Amino acid sequence: MQSVTFGIDVLANSVWFFNREVTRDLVIELRDYDNQANGLPYTSVWAKVGTLDAGKTGWQHLSVTIDDTSVLGLPSGWGGYGAEDAQGNPFLPSDRTFASVLAGVDEVAFTTLVPGFVYGFTYFDVAVDNISISPVPEPAQGGMLLAGLAGMAALARRRARR
Repeated sequence: MQSVTFGIDVLANSVWFFNREVTRDLVIELRDYDNQANGLPYTSVWAKVGTLDAGKTGWQHLSVTIDDTSVLGLPSGWGGYGAEDAQGNPFLPSDRTFASVLAGVDEVAFTTLVPGFVYGFTYFDVAVDNISISPVPEPAQGGMLLAGLAGMAALARRRARR
């Protein structure tokens, strides 16, 4: 099981919709352009990372973690895109899994557009910084790291005594 965290720092100065301040969800979308389905431009999985809110002062760190990148079904809070039902609601095509989309990611997009839904006429004054993709260390790796640091500390103490 491999875990990964996607993070971004945002500063929402203003988010306007028809002359009034609003909030918008910030979404991460992991897109696979090589496996298009159903006439749509790509297949993807997506999740809400946080909310852009100009009422909050200062920078915000927003992130989402995928606990297991080998899972087949969509984890809680995640959606899929690559097929649509009769009402135009997006879903992951039946021949694709969460893991298969992750294995073929061509683009990572932070956006306010949830796949399959349209939002228009919104003015954004938003700054972004520190976009990151970080593997989450496994517990065994953390233990090995601590053991290594303890060994180095013991060696340093021994050398200091000499």
